[in-house]
Amino acid sequence: MSLKLHGAITALVTPFRNGRVDEAALKRLVDFQIEHGATGLVPCGSTGESATLSHDEHDRVIELVIEAAGARIPVIAGTGSNNTQEAIRLTRHAKDAGASAALIISPYYNKPTQRGLYLHFKAIADAVDIPIVLYNIASRTAVNIEPETIAQLVADCPTIIAVKESSGNLEQMSRILQLTKRRVTLLSGDDSLTLPVLSIGGTGVISVVSNLVPRDVAAMVSAYERGDRKAAIEWHDRLLPLIRAMFIETNPAPVKTAMGLLGMIDPELRLPLCAMSDANQQRLRDELDAYGLFAKGKARAQRPPARSGRRVARNGGSAMAEAVSIAIPGCGGRMGQRIAALALQDSGMKLAAGLEAKGHALIGRDLGDVLGAARLGIAVTDDAEAALRSADILIDFTRPEPTMEHVQVARRLRRGIVIGTTGFSDAQQTAIRDAAKEIPVLLSPNMSVGVNLLFELVQTAARRLGLRYDVEIVEAHHRAKQDAPSGTAKRLAQAAADGRGQQPQDVPVHAIRAGDIVGDHTVLFAGPFERLELTHRAHGRDAFAIGALSAARFLRGQRAGLYDMSHVLQGGTHATA
Repeated sequence: MSLKLHGAITALVTPFRNGRVDEAALKRLVDFQIEHGATGLVPCGSTGESATLSHDEHDRVIELVIEAAGARIPVIAGTGSNNTQEAIRLTRHAKDAGASAALIISPYYNKPTQRGLYLHFKAIADAVDIPIVLYNIASRTAVNIEPETIAQLVADCPTIIAVKESSGNLEQMSRILQLTKRRVTLLSGDDSLTLPVLSIGGTGVISVVSNLVPRDVAAMVSAYERGDRKAAIEWHDRLLPLIRAMFIETNPAPVKTAMGLLGMIDPELRLPLCAMSDANQQRLRDELDAYGLFAKGKARAQRPPARSGRRVARNGGSAMAEAVSIAIPGCGGRMGQRIAALALQDSGMKLAAGLEAKGHALIGRDLGDVLGAARLGIAVTDDAEAALRSADILIDFTRPEPTMEHVQVARRLRRGIVIGTTGFSDAQQTAIRDAAKEIPVLLSPNMSVGVNLLFELVQTAARRLGLRYDVEIVEAHHRAKQDAPSGTAKRLAQAAADGRGQQPQDVPVHAIRAGDIVGDHTVLFAGPFERLELTHRAHGRDAFAIGALSAARFLRGQRAGLYDMSHVLQGGTHATA
């Protein structure tokens, strides 16, 4: 079986309305999950209240999810039962409906022996030719599937490809991988243990919290997969309070209540599950608010809503009071001049300072003269600390070395910084992440709104087209650009790789340095008898400058954290020239 399961696989809730399955809401949830980075869907699991679905409802929910997913991501249908023949029937239906795999829980209430568990799962595997994910959760079934039993099943049943492990026992999970010689995929069944499970060889999680924030769960797994352990830990720490809130009462009561509060579904439950207590509902509201989900108006991946140290009136998530005051290093350069010139035309921005390197010919000149505008009474300076004291946000498009100096100044003064510089070393990237623990930092290889939409389009196209299509990237810039491939091209390769379940190095990138090209990027998908090309061309540096001002507007009023342009686009705060 070639099915590879990884990332954020969402254990879907089953929405009800007036006692019936809400089919329209279920379809919307499937689209939401796919659009926000889920790598798989599990209908009719514990979170889907399978125990209270009739047989007809169970079959219908699986059919609806498969139909709505449209082969964009795998659907792993929950088909377990404590009646072996019933499990075979449910599994056969899932296969006939087009499921990618079946998730089969160990029999509950019967309390079979290990021999009985082996015979149960083997009977299903022998009867239905479909990839099977074993589901081990003794807290609900009263019986643990021992590692030796799993190893024997994997050896005897080639269709058993994965285990959803909800024992909470990392030693047991390690033994499963050892005894099976790592021929079985290990998936965490506990959101809080996703990162530890990845560290011992797991590939992802069947997640409850990803009903709310699939992109964030996927981002944690993706960060670990690409070797960015620090970012993965930051995501783990970020998600953990929200995860805990999902289990303050029996799952899925908290997650469905949260989805109801966020307007995603009607939070209706079926007895014997019932509405949460008032006290726990308030705890849940507090955690959703702390995560920033109410501020954004709907559940979606985002960094912590944060503050940079200056108080600002808020309205709908954007700063509405005084203009955002900015300092611009490299103000005499091409990008610096365009950012400054556009800031002068924007009533929501205030140009506070222009910076240049020590000894630069522009030091002491009026910034208005540098821009070819009326005098501003602002002298270009080489004193970054003095410049930033008068500003809310620093916008830096210089070079890695001066940018790192500016990061440390911003850190000391508790100011936010927008970074459009590329070509950072691993050590410099680590230092930026460290600074983001104390101040808001927005780091993006490309500030263009169009390019950042291209990142999303490429990941979506890569996920939908899959490995049947080859993918390559061609980027072109002016002859003076030093780093090759560009930071944008690397980010596009990451987006394509995330969509295809690969590593960025698996996506070829071709770099061209010629003439005065501002920036061209094309992602080519080539398949049988057709090709798809997604292209962005910057006709001028204003595309990046406008994005940088949008980023500055977004960053003021945020808490400490590492942000990128996707958060700006989600917030809907775009600067205008």
